[in-house]
Parts: sequence; C-alpha cells; structure tokens
Amino acid sequence: MIQWKKIILSTIAALGIACFAGGTADAANINLNEKTFPDPYVYHYVQEMCEYDTAHSTYYLPEAEKAGVTYFVVTGKTFFRYGLDGGQAVDFSGMQNFSNITSVTLDLRYNIGGRVQGDWNFRADNFFQCFPKVKELVIRSYGGQKVKLTGTSKTLESVDVLLDDEDGSLECTVSAPKVKRVCINGKFAAKSKPLGKCFPNAKRLDITTANIQKVNVTGCKKLKQLQLTDTTQKAIGQINLSKNKKLKSVKITGKLRKTKIVISKKMNKKLVQKLKKTTKKAGAKLIKR
Repeated sequence: MIQWKKIILSTIAALGIACFAGGTADAANINLNEKTFPDPYVYHYVQEMCEYDTAHSTYYLPEAEKAGVTYFVVTGKTFFRYGLDGGQAVDFSGMQNFSNITSVTLDLRYNIGGRVQGDWNFRADNFFQCFPKVKELVIRSYGGQKVKLTGTSKTLESVDVLLDDEDGSLECTVSAPKVKRVCINGKFAAKSKPLGKCFPNAKRLDITTANIQKVNVTGCKKLKQLQLTDTTQKAIGQINLSKNKKLKSVKITGKLRKTKIVISKKMNKKLVQKLKKTTKKAGAKLIKR
C-alpha cells in the first residue's frame, strides 16, 4: 500500500469517517480520467487509491475517502515509479477535488537509493487553484532550479521554503494576505516582489539568504519577530525597519560592520536598547526615523 493511501486511511480513522469498499461511482465521487487529472504522474498517483467500477469500466475514489484527505505529501521518489526522470514540472490540476486539503509538503529533490540525484518542479501558475484551502505550505528544493510562488491564496497562513543548493532561487510574487509566518532559506530571484507585497500581514519572518539586500520588509506593518541571516561574508549596506513599528524581536546575523539599521522612533524601547548593544558590538549604526 502506498504512502499516501496510508495517510488517507489513517486520517479517515482519526476522524471517525466510515469507508466502504465496493459500490458504484456517483456524482459525489471523484471519477478518474485524463480530463480531470491531465498530468500523467498525478493521474497514476490517484489511480492507486481508486476503486474500479466494473459496470462502467472506470476508476473512482469514494466520497468518504476523498473527504478524509486533509494533507498532501509528495516527493520525487513518489513519482519515480511512474517514469519521472527529473526536471519535469508536475501539474497538480485535479487536486482541487480533494477540497479538504489544508497542508501541502513538496520535496522537489529527486532521490534514488537514498541519494539525491536531481530535482523536479511543479507548475506554479495554477498551484493555489489546485489547493484552494491550503493553510500550510512546505517546499524543499535541490539543484539550481527556480521555485515560483505566484498567484493568489486567500487561505495560506504559513510558508516554509528551503533551497538546498546555492544556485537555486525563489521567485516570490504571490499575494497571500492571511500568512502570519514565513521561513525562507535561499536566494531570491530578481523578479521577486517585496515580502510586504506578498505577505502584508506576516507577524514572523525568518529569512536566511545570500542576497539580504533584496529582503524588503517595509510593507509588513504587523511584523513582531524578525530574524535575518546573511550567508555571505559581504558587507550589508542598509536594513530598513522604520515602518515595522510593532517589532518586539530582531536578530540579524552577518557582516554588520558599517551597516545602517534604520528603525522607527516608536519602536519598543526594550528592543531599541538591545539593538543599540548589538549594533555597537558589531560596528553597525542605528538610525531612528
């Protein structure tokens, strides 16, 4: 039995949802066909969970099982048995039929025998249409590819993106106003929008990157916790926190000598005192606006 089947059954059991084998396909079930699931890897993945309707010669997933699916975890190894050889962008069209999915984890590393051999990707322009109720999103990538977060999500609350390779990048242009927590480890692509445009109501940001100058948080007016880590040994010119008046915790790691850290005159007094000590020790300059 495949991993996702186990996830479905355990979820159903936990929720006390009855699942009946057999039966016939009806309007409430998911009928498996290439129109509903156009991507061959997703099609075969779902097929392994389906039951076969001998009367109509079709595969379908009963409503009871469909309703029990609340999270989705997929890796390159998952699709390997269907012929994925790395590099493809998987289209998750059809997954919107699993309307109770609120958590999605994508491991874009391509593993064979426990060793990372390459990477795969996903179609980004319709991703949030395929998972319209997702609240938690975790993406882990390997290799020099570009991962994209685009479109609009009205439900997303938490984002984790980890790029294992320094040549990889994240192009973040998504609009996700309900996101409260963001953790990104990797380089930002040139076309990425300021984080305040993508996640205007974020309260916690944890960013580790090689191009910290692209981290613009001025639009995150509700930000309370900020952790910035620069992975290079290059000097950091300026960090503007003047618009983040609700900040209560700030931690900046990197080459801070001569760095200008601009803060609001209305910033929390205890935090200001901590920043004064930190900047003085690092040889940085604290500026109030």
